[in-house]
Amino acid sequence: MTSTSQIPCSQNWELNVLPQRFFQSGKLGVCVKDREGNVLHQNDACLSLCGNMSHCLCERNCMLSYKFNPEAPDREEGTQYYPNQLIEDEYYDIFFINDGEHLTTFLYPLRDKHGADSRHISGYGLTRREQEIIQLVIQGYTNTEIADELFISKGTLKKHLNNMHKKLPEQVFPR
Repeated sequence: MTSTSQIPCSQNWELNVLPQRFFQSGKLGVCVKDREGNVLHQNDACLSLCGNMSHCLCERNCMLSYKFNPEAPDREEGTQYYPNQLIEDEYYDIFFINDGEHLTTFLYPLRDKHGADSRHISGYGLTRREQEIIQLVIQGYTNTEIADELFISKGTLKKHLNNMHKKLPEQVFPR
């Protein structure tokens, strides 16, 4: 079990419930807000993504994904997970924990994961266009978004996807 330590945060708030390694990681972004959405703490990864939001109401980046019901704020306790969300030209998995007093956000950047996924499929003989398509699939684009992004019809996209399914093993590119 990882030990926790007290990390001083703004407004004399002490963060002593989460392992310190979360806040020291250069990769994982962590932000803690009060129940009104004012930022109490950001680690370095969050600071570099959002800038210093200390004591400010946060309504940008990850908060654009968070679903809050102002009519029933007491029902908001729990978790919310949003995979593959685009923030500032980079994709993140976003995980929110609302304990009724604080909203803690974890932002996990996917650039390393997407890069590993791309390297994994590089040896299967995909055409240049199929490689473009698989990059968008890895990033979570829908078929409509892929067709629009590449200026191709949905029929053409379907043909490329069928060819890709023939080339790639099912464990790499599930049907």
